[in-house]
Amino acid sequence: MNKLPPAVRYTLLRIALFGAVLLVLVGIDRLASTRVDILFLSLVALLLSGLLSYKLLDRQREEMSVSIVERVQRAKESFRAAQTAEDEADEAARAAAAARKPS
Repeated sequence: MNKLPPAVRYTLLRIALFGAVLLVLVGIDRLASTRVDILFLSLVALLLSGLLSYKLLDRQREEMSVSIVERVQRAKESFRAAQTAEDEADEAARAAAAARKPS
């Protein structure tokens, strides 16, 4: 089975946690018959889910962080290799041009 990338998995879990907290808040609101504005409930759910995700999704956040750092390191290494190859090709072309130039 194809595993989701850590960043996608973490994002989906954050969205699911937000949805679960919002559903609980809406359920409490309906049971209490208070009819609080849904925008206010959404903001409270956003705050609570953020606080909960800090503790509950620590492992997933760490996996995502590691994968991003690894990807950045690979990109840097690839860039350095391409830059080195370009510099070597440029030096070789200059040396060849200098060798052909009559003195």
